[in-house]
Amino acid sequence: MSSQASILQVSDLSPQMLQQVASWLAEADHVLITAGAGMSVDAGFDYTRSDQFVPRYPVLAARGPQCRYHVFGYAWASEAEQWGHIARHLEELRYAPPPNALPYVQLQALTAGKNRFVLTSNADDLFERSGFDAKHLWTRQGSYSRLQCFGACDAASTWLADEWVARAVPAVDLVSEELRDPTLIPHCPTCGGPAMLNVRGGDWFIDAPYLPQGERFGEWWSQAQGGQLLVLDVGSGFNTPSVVRWPAEQLAERHRQGRLVRVNREYPQVPAELGGRGLGLGLACSGGELWQALTAL
Repeated sequence: MSSQASILQVSDLSPQMLQQVASWLAEADHVLITAGAGMSVDAGFDYTRSDQFVPRYPVLAARGPQCRYHVFGYAWASEAEQWGHIARHLEELRYAPPPNALPYVQLQALTAGKNRFVLTSNADDLFERSGFDAKHLWTRQGSYSRLQCFGACDAASTWLADEWVARAVPAVDLVSEELRDPTLIPHCPTCGGPAMLNVRGGDWFIDAPYLPQGERFGEWWSQAQGGQLLVLDVGSGFNTPSVVRWPAEQLAERHRQGRLVRVNREYPQVPAELGGRGLGLGLACSGGELWQALTAL
């Protein structure tokens, strides 16, 4: 099934559509949340906004990057510059509270009591940090909580980043935005080679820490075949549609009692293949707006 298919139904958050979502949620035995970058945006982490990036990283911004997305693939002048930025990036995105936790809190409350699983492309671990069950999470693109060997020397060459972040952040010179202590530049404990964030970005990505999550999702999916399924697809666009957007459509279509609600301000389209079964609904709003409206019912 392709997200490029014809639009089944797209609406803003009208009272009728809101009642439809509320009804489907109430009837669901199983809820699969498939979340893309839009969910992190709702929490205040927008990778496209210069007003969030430039004031925090003025030196780097003067060299070119104007938002978080611009740092992907950036040619660092030195390891001290690179790891100084990574330390502060992780401090902000992974270890500090989000600017707005309410969308996650409300979504958790709205789906509480359901047999629930979360499949997300976001690496900030905000679902787990907001109280969602870690055993019912699959972070398919990796996690900011881990570092790994850049050369992927071994499937076990990943390690937790929290201790390194705690030591590295105070060692960043905020005038130059560089890591002052070269001994804090991380290296693989197995081969001694350079390290990198344990997030999908190339052939070097080590997915071993997330394979058990995929196995648990397979078990959950088998258990969810009986009863009504609601797939809530929120904030998933076309940067990496094969990670959550397309799977959301495919899983809703394959389930004999599957329904799909897509929440996306820019790309709310739902495949026409769902139309004959009356199972798809696209809402041109943010997840935060929908959760707030449902909570107020």
